[in-house]
Amino acid sequence: MSSLDMWMYSYRHEKPNDHLRPKASFTGFDSRETEALQLKAETLGFQVMSEIHRDLSFLVSGPDPDKWSLAQAKKREVPVVQKEDFLKFMEELDNRE
Repeated sequence: MSSLDMWMYSYRHEKPNDHLRPKASFTGFDSRETEALQLKAETLGFQVMSEIHRDLSFLVSGPDPDKWSLAQAKKREVPVVQKEDFLKFMEELDNRE
């Protein structure tokens, strides 16, 4: 999923004046990398979630993703993006501020 696709999905599924922040969850990373990604996401306005649910904006997948998490994301129609795409998206957000 490209960063443009991520933007479009987020805006299409989040109400424009919604007070809730976009939500992201992470799978397939070691604890140190997960913490770094979570901190970056929170710094840029994302709410980090530990569970996969329908309101999740993105599931960010690393090199060793949990199969259950991927299955739950698919079942709930949550987009799964790779770390590189998410980082590019985060960079674009950071540059806009």
